[in-house]
Amino acid sequence: MWAAIRSRYYIKAIAITFGVAVAALLGTQGLAVLTGLTHGEQEPTGWRVVLVMGVYVIFVAAVIYLGNLGIRLANQIQSNKPAG
Repeated sequence: MWAAIRSRYYIKAIAITFGVAVAALLGTQGLAVLTGLTHGEQEPTGWRVVLVMGVYVIFVAAVIYLGNLGIRLANQIQSNKPAG
């Protein structure tokens, strides 16, 4: 995030994706607690697992996209360096 702010490239995309990743991670944990999967109150089958894993997939996708944005940011910064 700091590199994006300093270079003024991809700030909005990185900030939004980071927010989605944090929200999805907290959502995964919260849903696991709310559905009773964390304490073993419910069997890890059915809609509860699908719901929790669906939000986890969103988290993983956001982290992968953050990596992609990081690579693109590094390339953008590298290409704008003056020769010397």
